[in-house]
Amino acid sequence: MLIASQSPTCAKRKNSAAPLIPVDGFAEKIGWAPQTLHEWVKALDREVRELPQANEILRKASAYFAQAERAEIARVFVAPQDMV
Repeated sequence: MLIASQSPTCAKRKNSAAPLIPVDGFAEKIGWAPQTLHEWVKALDREVRELPQANEILRKASAYFAQAERAEIARVFVAPQDMV
């Protein structure tokens, strides 16, 4: 994954010892405007940073609905004490 580095004209691979890749040169090679590639890299970096928060929300929602489903099953299939 490419991420924006300190230099606005370079990007680097995260968790890699690979050298910096000049964004302007790379953008030219793939036929993109450098500004477009910069914006794409920033958007991708922001999305990757937000993934843990989204995963946590989904994990909590899943636990909530699983608990509600277990409670409903227990309510339907377990006879109340006064009916036994």
